Amino acid sequence: MHTSVRVPGGLDGIAMVVIDSKVSKVYLSRHITEPPTVAKHLFAAWKRGDEYSGIEVATSTTVQKLFKVTYGPRGATHFFQGCSKEPQGYSCAYSYEGSAMPMHVRGSRNAGYEVRSISYLAD
Repeated sequence: MHTSVRVPGGLDGIAMVVIDSKVSKVYLSRHITEPPTVAKHLFAAWKRGDEYSGIEVATSTTVQKLFKVTYGPRGATHFFQGCSKEPQGYSCAYSYEGSAMPMHVRGSRNAGYEVRSISYLAD
């Protein structure tokens, strides 16, 4: 479904998962007004392996990049470092042993925030 209004995330409105002709899960574009909440939602979706939940708050390209690597519960522990202002929005970072994963959040309180890109930094 596509709306005539630009909404945050890659869903452009709504997505439904149908199993045996029954709707089993509904995903909606989210209007989130705080950058840390968007970053935490995307990270939690990645931990669960739930790409549609990630697309609720991030662009499709961002979710594809993040989900290329499966979150491993026995892997490196990630720590949320908070968000800091950057020229076009916010950088909300997760650090893990020897590395960091900044999530670049764009938007506004009125329009809602979304993760537009992620990057990886290594020590």
